[in-house]
Amino acid sequence: MARKKVDICIIGIGAAGGVMCKELSEAGFEVVALEAGPFRTPADFENDELGQAIRFYFLPDPQYYPNTLRTDPKEKAEPGFHVARNMGVGGSTLTYCALSWRFHESDFKVKSMEGTMAGASLEDWPFSYAELEPFYEKAEYEIGVSGLAGANPFDPPRRKPYPMPPLLPIGAGQMCIKGAKKLGLHPFPTPMAINTIWYDGRPPCAYCGFCGWYACMRAARGSTLNNVVPKALATGKCEIRADCMVRELTVDANGRVKSAIYFDSQGKEQEQEARLFVLCGGAIESARLLLVSKSGRFPQGLANSSGLVGKNMMYHIQAQAEGIFPWPVNAFKGPFSTVCVHDFYETDTKRGFIRGGTIEGSTYRGPISFQWRRPPDEPMWGQRHKDFSREYFAHWMALLLHGEDLPQESSVIDLDPDVKDKYGLPVARITHKYHENDYKAANYIGAKARQIMEAAGAIKTWGGELEELHGQSAHHMGTCRMGNDPKKSVLDKWCRAHDVPNLFVPDASCFVTSGGANPALTVQAIAFRTGDHIIRSAKRLDLK
Repeated sequence: MARKKVDICIIGIGAAGGVMCKELSEAGFEVVALEAGPFRTPADFENDELGQAIRFYFLPDPQYYPNTLRTDPKEKAEPGFHVARNMGVGGSTLTYCALSWRFHESDFKVKSMEGTMAGASLEDWPFSYAELEPFYEKAEYEIGVSGLAGANPFDPPRRKPYPMPPLLPIGAGQMCIKGAKKLGLHPFPTPMAINTIWYDGRPPCAYCGFCGWYACMRAARGSTLNNVVPKALATGKCEIRADCMVRELTVDANGRVKSAIYFDSQGKEQEQEARLFVLCGGAIESARLLLVSKSGRFPQGLANSSGLVGKNMMYHIQAQAEGIFPWPVNAFKGPFSTVCVHDFYETDTKRGFIRGGTIEGSTYRGPISFQWRRPPDEPMWGQRHKDFSREYFAHWMALLLHGEDLPQESSVIDLDPDVKDKYGLPVARITHKYHENDYKAANYIGAKARQIMEAAGAIKTWGGELEELHGQSAHHMGTCRMGNDPKKSVLDKWCRAHDVPNLFVPDASCFVTSGGANPALTVQAIAFRTGDHIIRSAKRLDLK
């Protein structure tokens, strides 16, 4: 069934899609936004550890929306739950930990600074930090970010302070401060998309502890569900259609996207035409939709003349160091992170690897989740297991590393030839193996995290090695990288497809490198920048 043609069709309403809904509808464009998941409100959320942190209530049901995973292209990929990608208006921002980083200046010119590395497909971004800085600022004020400008000596330059003061350091943050300072490091308040004062009509954080992996019942966290989406709807120009799964983007005789074919909430097939399409499904689902949208003009998939759609997929490296203290740390209380360390973010050749990452003083999700946080010499069952939980739950904490995963053309999202989703569409097949550099970086910085806890007074520490987080990582990047050369990239510097003049992909798909910190704010800064370009270029883009 064909629907009325509109100016712009947005697919996916997460970190990037929510921003695009607001920016484009406020500019006067008629927008239809399609989201595969439901439209919930904070009144629908519960602080339920079993449902949200263990069973991942907001993620797609793997029975209906699986993906498959392998580390070697010679292997058969196994189906199941392999990536954390929320379905619903707000997308990943419904439950993200809300760390809101600006990438460093070096993140945008990795190849220029590091040269080439065997096995890695390093490139510079097609714009600099300075070009993105005004949009970082806009994102911080529109989304609502709390922090302390100048507290991190390694931060890139900024023109304005954060719009809100930082969160108070919770127990894990206090231990991070204590240990890091003893080692001569530079701990600082984590920039977070969490209110510390009333801001934009939303209340401050209550430090309830139901934070990362939980949807915020108070709307204190800056999910796009709470900040930009209501403003988009208030224009009267944006229509959100939830529970609508797009199965194909069709093209016309001129090679422009003509329509989105989707299944509506009743399972009926619909068609939405638009003058311009903005794809914000995330690095995995955006790549899958492009690959499945084959035609005579695009036999390898839409916008894929380079053959690079789905390639250079990146996670972040993660290493979690854990410790037990002789006093209560109460790491289960408060937001996910309140204190971080960036001393190991930039390349130091004496360490034996390039790039680096962020050490975060983190919380955990509650007593059920704590049952699998054990030192290697402690049993995972029986009376001793129960005694350990009772004795150490409040004394446990972790320092988590998020570090740079080098891009590799061998890390790929493609279409699984055997496994289908509930609509009969081929699912995304992930082929990913960490680079040798990633192991070196994670293990080195993870060991530093243990040293911080020991310096703070921990009586026992463990972990700190690279975790094979193919099944848990919520940071998926690359797959439609930006660049100036259409033969070496999928998108131009405005996130516009080289092959398709009315298609933009301003989500984490566009990333050229992964940076050493959580990507959400960079995704949103890029979305604000892309929205600004579309608005200024509307006439040339044939929108009016």
